[in-house]
Amino acid sequence: MYGYFSLALKILSVPEQFANNQRKNIDGLSAKIHGERISDFPCYLIGQLSRNSSVPKSAVSGEEIINHAFSVIKSAMLNVGGRAVMIECRNDKKLIEFYIKNGFSLIDNIPDGETVMIQMIRIITV
Repeated sequence: MYGYFSLALKILSVPEQFANNQRKNIDGLSAKIHGERISDFPCYLIGQLSRNSSVPKSAVSGEEIINHAFSVIKSAMLNVGGRAVMIECRNDKKLIEFYIKNGFSLIDNIPDGETVMIQMIRIITV
């Protein structure tokens, strides 16, 4: 096994300062439901994404692993729906750069005990 990823469903709660157009972009239809701003969105969560430490980087790249994860997510989207993919990672410059390079945008910082985690999303259309 060269690498792995795990997928789950999770609710993304966006910060109050999110503009309506940002909410609409995540929802795909509207920023409000019954006159109330939408603040919670179902997302596909990439819970883990990693290369096997005994496999050289030249054998499989992080981009190849994340692209495989996206192909599985796109298949689920065709059958179940949805449009947002979320990751939560440590506040590490290399990790954040990797996810930005792969189409993710910063949403929020969330506490996880004494560690601050970064939430990022990517909107996928199939």
